[in-house]
Amino acid sequence: MNVCSPFSIFAADGISSGIFSLDKGQMLEFSTCRYISDDHHIILKGASGNGKTYIACALGTAACRNFIKVRYVCLPDLLNELTVAHGDGTLKKVIKAYQKIDLLILDEFLLSPVSTEQTRELLEIIEARSVKGSVIFCTQFEPKGWYSHIGSDCDATTCEAIIDRIIHKEDFII
Repeated sequence: MNVCSPFSIFAADGISSGIFSLDKGQMLEFSTCRYISDDHHIILKGASGNGKTYIACALGTAACRNFIKVRYVCLPDLLNELTVAHGDGTLKKVIKAYQKIDLLILDEFLLSPVSTEQTRELLEIIEARSVKGSVIFCTQFEPKGWYSHIGSDCDATTCEAIIDRIIHKEDFII
């Protein structure tokens, strides 16, 4: 196995961790980063400790090795960044910065409820990513259950818009 190969970030025979079972062919496909050039999303779903973050970071490393711009952020940190940017008038600048990233790794997706204001700001990021770019979502919840985790005080239209923009471009649920 070539140490410089993006595939070298994975075990030679595949990953089998908790609920994840990726074979060598799937890993090779992901390591080509074609899902990024095709602007598709990946959803990594599973319980805590099952390796979602590990796999997401391995895919991010493969992208970096292909000179693709990557950013890793936990959803609570992203929401805090957006809240601060909203308050100091730099929200558009922050959203534009996220538009320039080819692959956004969004960890701890919907682990905590999202407020109404945060939902609107999250929609802006997801909307920007729906035009160009890929996102890897690391979550403990099935996409069909995301609606109940976005927040009880959020309006249904915004919740549906977020979920629709993610699912519309989703290519893989692992």
